Amino acid sequence: MNLAAGLAGWGHKTLLIDMDPQAQVTQWLHAGDGLSVQGTLVAAMTGQQTFAEVIQATPFADLSFVASTEQLMLMRGSPSRRALLPWPSEIEASSGCSG
Repeated sequence: MNLAAGLAGWGHKTLLIDMDPQAQVTQWLHAGDGLSVQGTLVAAMTGQQTFAEVIQATPFADLSFVASTEQLMLMRGSPSRRALLPWPSEIEASSGCSG
């Protein structure tokens, strides 16, 4: 979180992805409860939502966020976990995180 906030503070468009099933950063940012799948990385990985749909704004300028959930732990070894996430150019186009 500190690195992401620092980069955003310097004016760099930054996307922080919480990939920890404990979802502590998600909870710290009040971006989810760490339990629900909707609006999280798991929803994108399982095809319930697109990656662009789970990117959230934060109270910090130039910092966007993708929340986690404890359900990430249950995906261990599943084909969805091995699925490729979009290339950075696709993320930039959908979230305004360019440059």
